Amino acid sequence: MTTTLERRSAVHDSEHAGDIRGALGTIRLDDASPRRGRSAQLKTLLAIIGPGLIVMIGDNDAGAFATYGQAGQNYGTRLLWTLLLLVPVLYVNQEMVLRLGAVTGVGHARLILERFGKFWGAFSVIDLFLLNALTIVTEFIGVSLAASYLGLPKIAAVALAALVIIGAAFTGSFRRFERIAIGLCAGSLLLIPVYFLSHPAAGQMVRGYIQPTIPGGSGQLAAVMLLVIGIVGTTVAPWQLFFQQSYVIDKRITPRFIRYEKADLWIGIVIVVLGAGAIMGFTAAAFAGHAGGFTDAAGVARGLEAHAGRLAGVLFAIALLDASIIGAFAVSLSTAYALGDVFGLKHSLHRGVKGAKGFYAVYGSLIIAAATIVLIPGSPRAPDQHLHHGRGRRPGRAVGHPDHLGAVPGDHRRADPRHLGRLRRDRAGSGRVRRRLPAARRDPGRGPDRPHRPGQLADAATGPADPPAGAVAAQGRDDGAAALPGHGHGPGHRQDRSAGHRALTGARVGHDASPRCASGGSAASRRRQSSGRVASSTSSTVMTPIIWRRSSTTGMVMRL
Repeated sequence: MTTTLERRSAVHDSEHAGDIRGALGTIRLDDASPRRGRSAQLKTLLAIIGPGLIVMIGDNDAGAFATYGQAGQNYGTRLLWTLLLLVPVLYVNQEMVLRLGAVTGVGHARLILERFGKFWGAFSVIDLFLLNALTIVTEFIGVSLAASYLGLPKIAAVALAALVIIGAAFTGSFRRFERIAIGLCAGSLLLIPVYFLSHPAAGQMVRGYIQPTIPGGSGQLAAVMLLVIGIVGTTVAPWQLFFQQSYVIDKRITPRFIRYEKADLWIGIVIVVLGAGAIMGFTAAAFAGHAGGFTDAAGVARGLEAHAGRLAGVLFAIALLDASIIGAFAVSLSTAYALGDVFGLKHSLHRGVKGAKGFYAVYGSLIIAAATIVLIPGSPRAPDQHLHHGRGRRPGRAVGHPDHLGAVPGDHRRADPRHLGRLRRDRAGSGRVRRRLPAARRDPGRGPDRPHRPGQLADAATGPADPPAGAVAAQGRDDGAAALPGHGHGPGHRQDRSAGHRALTGARVGHDASPRCASGGSAASRRRQSSGRVASSTSSTVMTPIIWRRSSTTGMVMRL
């Protein structure tokens, strides 16, 4: 009878040998009984499951949410086929490292060092460290974006996420860490209800998977190919190789259980491809007719809210927060495992902090440094929190874009009251309010739909005293607002806009249409004109109603 115990050829940490204590089951080291029957095989799979699932779902991190969201928003479902092409790449790469880990008992970095020498060993570890450090920063940016959309304080959210990531690993229990990680993996399933709330077209999804196309034609080939490279880069990453090989070793999986670990890997691959496809699908549905202009993952959440309701946006933000934490788990662990392999440090989650000080120091310092960078003023961060929840914005536009001060097509709710509050503080037309508006709105310049520059009201006095049909001039209230048609592109656009301009300014100015008045005239004439001046704005590419307001103090009419 053959020996019942299996040993790896090299074990660099004594904690890498022993019972398999997984999140969902235990297999004793001396358990050599055959797995016959579905029940026994299922129990074994549950005990083994973990490395493949965590590495694949960790791959759908904050950066992946942004990349897949950009692909769906800009090109709809026409890049879904790239995900199917990546399935064999993912399996070949990850199946290779799981076998290497189970058979050799040493991590990927150690194998490179021993096989290719010190130069390539050092190069691989240094390169991995730098890339992983930057990747962890993006995970905390994802945390800040999700927290901002959900209305949570940024500092508290980032600090709490860092504590959860560090605390889960510092328990000294491999099983406890894996249970937390798998629990977070279940959070990725929140993408499923978001998908169904958005109602993407099933036929388009199927065609996107099976019909390879390059959207945009030859004119956009460079942009499309850059995005395809981004999809490949976010789906197949170097840290995955280092993480899974070392995690298989730390979980004490031996060659006997390789086939179960392969099943674990396939489960992870299926989930990551379905999750990526769901993100592309519901962003394509949410931004149908508004393609382009991608900002970030928080912009996707706002677009989902506008398209499918607040619940869809909240679920997406929670899934983004969850994915960011899982990604930080896996990426930081892969770095700590690799450095432990190369420098001969004790590196196992089975050990407490005192038993593997260097390992936990690397892990914790990466998390703390990344969280600190995100919290530094001026560092990459989410836009101001109140702008995420203001009404009347086109979904997906960058904060500060002029459309944020208008209204969503078909939505005639008033603009953000914070902006109206700034205008209420104007008492004498001093220009203070105009200086606080975005620079693009202060000096928009001339254009085919810009008949006037500030200070030039050539035809103001010749217009009718009453507003044109369909327009309502707000009067008697300091915060009154009204919408005028004609702000858009198409036949009669310039004519309608000029008519509305004359209607709102002619009744207040009361000048004659002399050349002296039209060109500015004397200082007294220019002062009189300033009382009826209309603040112009940049052109919009969507049919957005114009929001007007008349000050009861100065009688000044301004477009918001």
